[in-house]
Amino acid sequence: MRFRVPDGAVGIALLNGWYPGDSRFEVSLRTPGGFVTPWQKVISTGNPVGDYSVPDGQVQIVTPAPDPVNGDHNFFVQITGKGRFPVKGGVWQLRVRNTSKMDGKLDVWAIDDAAAVFFTGTSVKDTMKIGSPGASARAITVAAHTTKAQYTDIDGSVRDMGLEPDTISDFSSEGPLRNGAEKPDVAAPGAMIVSALSSDASFDRPSKISDKFVIMAGTSMATPFVTGIVALQLQRDPALEPEAVKELLRQSSSIPGQPAGTFDPKWGFGLIDALKL
Repeated sequence: MRFRVPDGAVGIALLNGWYPGDSRFEVSLRTPGGFVTPWQKVISTGNPVGDYSVPDGQVQIVTPAPDPVNGDHNFFVQITGKGRFPVKGGVWQLRVRNTSKMDGKLDVWAIDDAAAVFFTGTSVKDTMKIGSPGASARAITVAAHTTKAQYTDIDGSVRDMGLEPDTISDFSSEGPLRNGAEKPDVAAPGAMIVSALSSDASFDRPSKISDKFVIMAGTSMATPFVTGIVALQLQRDPALEPEAVKELLRQSSSIPGQPAGTFDPKWGFGLIDALKL
């Protein structure tokens, strides 16, 4: 698997891979300069961390025993630059080989705050981006729906966020999970959402509508809509379990233009109609 690191832009590059527990994969890394680390097998006992120094940087590979929660294997690869320098820019290669008789699907994610490291090639898919805690079977995972793409800030300037109204927001992570589970569950308004501005809060002026209101976007904007609905459901029936609450939400949700009950990895089961609850 090839992945590109921008030159001078990344302090730490971190990869996380998962595959079935009945397989055995060995992991190695090839640098942009062509230097290769040894193959590292699954280390079931003792310290599963291997540290390797190559001319292009420092590489740490972690290959522990199967995860005790789901029984699957996972591994980590961490890359840092030499000394205080950033990770060397260019195309790196994650090398994986199967040493068992059981085939296994491998899913790998690049993890960095700046979203600067990205995979290249035909195996790349813009899916399975929902992590913990949203990946929990009992969690209600909410996608963000764009209801507004433009607004006028406190100084009278028109701000265009580059989002397309009435669609799932570009920043909203899509499913499904790597085990095929249907996530997200539902969708709610997540961009651009106007809310009360605390007198103690500090926001840039472009984010302010006035001295009393601020506008933001994110799945953290969409989630409170669903939280309020769930609170009302529990007020009506305090004995509801998470599975029952999720089923009620799904039954009252639909994707615009699609029949009720349709699932989509971006929309989940769609927008909630609270009047149906």
